[in-house]
Amino acid sequence: KAMLVIAACCFVLFILSFLMTKEHVKSESTVSVGQDLKLLLKNKPWWLMIGAALASNLFNTVRGTTTAYFFSDYIVKTVEMAPQWAFLVSASIFLSIGEIANLVGVVLAVPMSKHLGKKSTYILSMAILIGLSIMFFFLPATTGGYWAMLVFQILISIFTGVVSPLVWSMYADVADYSELKDGTASTGLIFSSASMAQKFGGAFGGAAVMWMLAAFGYDTTAGVVQTETAITGLRILMSWIPAAVAALAILVVWFYPLTKQKMAGVQVELASRRSNPAE
Repeated sequence: KAMLVIAACCFVLFILSFLMTKEHVKSESTVSVGQDLKLLLKNKPWWLMIGAALASNLFNTVRGTTTAYFFSDYIVKTVEMAPQWAFLVSASIFLSIGEIANLVGVVLAVPMSKHLGKKSTYILSMAILIGLSIMFFFLPATTGGYWAMLVFQILISIFTGVVSPLVWSMYADVADYSELKDGTASTGLIFSSASMAQKFGGAFGGAAVMWMLAAFGYDTTAGVVQTETAITGLRILMSWIPAAVAALAILVVWFYPLTKQKMAGVQVELASRRSNPAE
């Protein structure tokens, strides 16, 4: 049932992301794919968005992949909840709560980005995720500590929800910038690269978790009692490692030039060019 809840929430997340970003790509490429690619490789905002997409997806993947190990070898064996609340001490419930909170972040993405701009919203969200992730490390594995973990999971998921549709919306800005700068939009390649970055981030994140677990001496043998170092490694993977990834994301996006003010000018120039294509 928990997995069905997660799947349903992911579907709703996708629909809301599509409906609420309200991005309408109006441009198309006027040159060959090879020329499109050549121009795209010279596009600084595109490279920076690849880095931002990789980092945001890596953040989610590291926490999501670690959660099952974190619960089976640390939380379930340590936290003693009251019988009526014992069902909450489950990785699937923890993740389901996070997916529901994620939807709240998707809804907040639009008003936040309209008020602050997309770049500032991305940086602010990642800065908050750094703080929440670091504090998560210091939460004790007690009944009270676990309730706090659930609260932190909700807050972290809200701000990862803000970032999720924001990345796709920023790619649309890159397409508009590309059209204005190069006279042709590499829209297909730009959004294909966004999908590629997500898949690569997920694959690398999953592999990286296993590498780091091995480095901490985590034993995958069923029923084995993990060492203190391995347990600390699980806690670091749920906190400090995601915080470091979020810090890297901020560093990348800090140099992203398409601010709210910049894009306002781009839209004005594009509107003029599209209404007078002969000029």
